[in-house]
Amino acid sequence: MNWPKRPMFNGRKQKKRLKSFLRTFLTYLVCISLGYFIYKQTSAYQRKGYKSSVIILDYNERTQSSQSVEAIPEQENLITKIERDEHSQRCFKRSEVNWKTEIKSFYKSSADRLLLPLLYNGPNNQLFGLRQAVALAILLKRTLVLPSFYEHTLDESVRLRTKARAEDRLDVEKLRKLVRVIPAESAAEICQGKFHAFFLRGSMQPHFLEELLITTHVESGISGLKYRDAVDVATIKDFLLSSEESHDHLLDDKTPVIGQVFKGPSSYVNITLPKIKALYQSTGKCALYVYPFREFGIKSNRQPPENWPRTRDAILSNPWSEKLQDEDAAVLRDFVEEYTPPPKFIQEITEDFIQSVLRKPDLEYLAVHWRYDPKDFGQYLCGAHYREAFEKLCKNVNAITNSNALAKAIASKISKVNSKNGRRIVSVYIAAPPGAQEFMLKTKRHLDEIGIGLNAWSGDDLEKFIQSNYRQCDRFLNVSMNDVVSMVEMELSARSDVFTGSRQSNWSSVVKKRRIQLELKSTDLDEFIIDLAVQAMEGP
Repeated sequence: MNWPKRPMFNGRKQKKRLKSFLRTFLTYLVCISLGYFIYKQTSAYQRKGYKSSVIILDYNERTQSSQSVEAIPEQENLITKIERDEHSQRCFKRSEVNWKTEIKSFYKSSADRLLLPLLYNGPNNQLFGLRQAVALAILLKRTLVLPSFYEHTLDESVRLRTKARAEDRLDVEKLRKLVRVIPAESAAEICQGKFHAFFLRGSMQPHFLEELLITTHVESGISGLKYRDAVDVATIKDFLLSSEESHDHLLDDKTPVIGQVFKGPSSYVNITLPKIKALYQSTGKCALYVYPFREFGIKSNRQPPENWPRTRDAILSNPWSEKLQDEDAAVLRDFVEEYTPPPKFIQEITEDFIQSVLRKPDLEYLAVHWRYDPKDFGQYLCGAHYREAFEKLCKNVNAITNSNALAKAIASKISKVNSKNGRRIVSVYIAAPPGAQEFMLKTKRHLDEIGIGLNAWSGDDLEKFIQSNYRQCDRFLNVSMNDVVSMVEMELSARSDVFTGSRQSNWSSVVKKRRIQLELKSTDLDEFIIDLAVQAMEGP
């Protein structure tokens, strides 16, 4: 019997019902996908602490904004325009040194005669000291031992300071192209745990040297002291962590320092390269260079003076010549600075922030460095280390307690360079120590109140930008954010179209020299912000 074929669908009604079901199912899938996407985005913003996604207003939009001064804190979310999605964020890559790869350096040195600098003070003083040590290593043809850097602290009683990697403070791979460099671990083995010579400032007292050598022994594994028989490393660490002031019970009574001591100048003096070389003529295998800073008084110049008997190339090719003078030393110092730039990851973050936030097509930005934190600068330079030469500066700093004067100074500077010099500055970045961030917030409020349509940014904005755009691959950002922000701020300032720095500040000095290295053409408009603020405070 031939049964008739049963149709798959029973007429038009079933076909219509199936189409309706498919439309409903597809709509459901779209809604679920959209809901999940919104959930992920919202969660990401909540994790980063943002209330909402707000785009950065362009110059005209922000100029026309009617927001009051009190509303300015909400504008900190403007930085979120730059936030990348979860998949396009870059990992925060720190610089690493491949010590297994040999690099041919510009200057040759002895592999078994080492120079280890012991750095001190804040991060920029440490960088100054390293650069001076590099110059000395060149002159003495010694291999440079890469030293430890240290986190900034105002507590001078701390003996064991928190270390910071040199790779996080400068481009070590580029430095290796200038001089031969080895890690501290290799130095301890080459030196067989002992220093043989100590290069000091002329004013350093023996008792102070002994205490520094105790600390250096624990940090580097290399000793320059003769201890009593019962003293071991554990005993030394206990002393360094204690509140005991005297270390006499640790050392041999007669000859505690076992190496040869060489003393240089006491403080900032102009000295030629041949004289520097003569001061530290030691045959000792391992030399500790204690607290290098600026005692040689060497300045930095890109080129020797006009009609100088030696060209730049001639000076750099033979820095050991007995004919070299102060002007020649300045050229060598500039060469050293060229080979000690910031780490590459700092340069990359800087360029990212500049292109994303500060600089728009055909527009420029001003960088300001306000160094005068009352708890740091005030207590240090105008307090414990006050000298008569600082009287005028300290008086001016103490007088400018109103952020309105700083805002007026910035606005006046920008108006002047835009109108008289044909510049197009529409943004300002204000760099300041962490303790002055509240002062910077008030300054930005006053700038908005002045109403010249200026985009103002500071450390809080930069920190948020870094956290939003770079994944934390390790704990580095958690413990070193202040250092990262400070280094990026320095590079931002160095690359700015106009820079107003701080007097009596190594931070500003480093920036100015970096601007010369970058061969910027606008340094003739650079001024000191304290001078501009005093003028603004006094009025026309």
